[in-house]
Amino acid sequence: VDKWLYFIKNGSSLEMIPKEFTGNPALEQAFDTAKMYSWNKKEMEVYDYIDLQKGSELDALRTAEQKGEKRGLKKGVAQGLEQGIEQEKIEIAQNAVKQGLDNQMISAITELSPDEVEKLR
Repeated sequence: VDKWLYFIKNGSSLEMIPKEFTGNPALEQAFDTAKMYSWNKKEMEVYDYIDLQKGSELDALRTAEQKGEKRGLKKGVAQGLEQGIEQEKIEIAQNAVKQGLDNQMISAITELSPDEVEKLR
C-alpha cells in the first residue's frame, strides 16, 4: 500500500523506477505508463512507431508460423499416404507370394522391383 501511495504522489515526476519498486510487475507497468504522459509529441510518435513495428513483426511471425504448420501438416499427410501405399504394395506382394506367383508377375502387379519381391519370400 505504501508503495502505491508513493507512486500516486511521485510517479509522473520520476525519471527512473526506484530499486525498491522493481520486481513488482504492476508497479513497473504503472511507472512506465506514468512516464509516457510526460513525453513530448515527438517521443510519443517514436513510441507509437516502434509499437506498430513490433505488432507488424508479431503478425508476420504468426503468419509464418501458421504457414509452416500448414506445410508441415500437408507434408505429413503426403508422407503418410506414401507409406500406406507402399505398405499396401508389400501386403499384396506377400499374398501373391503365398499364391505361388513368380517374382516378375508380382513385380508387374505391385510395381515393386523383383529384388524387393524376392526379399519377401
